[in-house]
Amino acid sequence: MDRDMRLYSLEVGLLHLVVDVADLSANISGRRQLLLERLGALFSASAGLWAWGTGRPDTECPNTVGALHFGLDRSQLSLFQQFSLSDKSRKEFQRPIMAHLNHEDEILCVVRRDIFDDAVWKSPNWVFNSVHSIGMNSWMHSVRYGCKEKWSSVLLFRDTEKPEFGDHERTVMRQALANIRWLWAPLITPDTKTPVGHLTERQ
Repeated sequence: MDRDMRLYSLEVGLLHLVVDVADLSANISGRRQLLLERLGALFSASAGLWAWGTGRPDTECPNTVGALHFGLDRSQLSLFQQFSLSDKSRKEFQRPIMAHLNHEDEILCVVRRDIFDDAVWKSPNWVFNSVHSIGMNSWMHSVRYGCKEKWSSVLLFRDTEKPEFGDHERTVMRQALANIRWLWAPLITPDTKTPVGHLTERQ
């Protein structure tokens, strides 16, 4: 597909999925879960997580309040939690990503090649090993900061059988995080009864 047509197709797909999800009678939690799954389908992702919380990895340890996910079983979720809560993740994954934050709108969106070029990615490194331990390879990570250091993030994965995320996916995912208010952390009320370390399948 022509590169311009690919971008146009993703943008039209994003518009359609937002309209479709908004028209459903499901509760807001159900619509958010469906929105995440539809975003994953739009970007041909194998798995994904939408998390929200407080704090910034460049100044303090982020605190995850809750999360939704698709495409990951319990074992994969456990491995991902070990990865995301590790001090090495903050140093080798989160902080390099934060360097791409646009301070005008407090949004960032990066694909793997923005952080690790192919040579570095294929050489032995902790992030590569962690991602591959859950059966994934390519990833796209987007974060939006709101008031009082609240953040929401969408992390999408593709498995080893799929091509890398690229410029078009990054552009459209950024548009989604900038304009879809359901993805913004300030609109989400945390469920204080469920510790993040013990997420349910729906969470």
